[in-house]
Amino acid sequence: MNKPLSLIVEFKEIIYLTKMSFMKQKFTPNHLIRYIYRETSVAESLAIEEALSEDYSLYESYEELHKAYAQLPKVTFSPKPSSIRNILSYSAQSGVPA
Repeated sequence: MNKPLSLIVEFKEIIYLTKMSFMKQKFTPNHLIRYIYRETSVAESLAIEEALSEDYSLYESYEELHKAYAQLPKVTFSPKPSSIRNILSYSAQSGVPA
């Protein structure tokens, strides 16, 4: 077996085994929130998706959390220009490359 193909097979096996370990647990609202915010691993995401397809009450909880997430305002933050100038000035004085 060539190297890239064997790495893919090994990766799939790792995902499968990790997914199986996640499937043995109950998923909490905290797991669902991490899933909604895309903070879960690939294996955990696959396990949650499978659990959502098999457990209607879990799916209802997910739907409720996802609706609440969708209603949150989409906020973007950016620093004030004076903050950027201060950082660049400090960088120039301390010899740290910008």
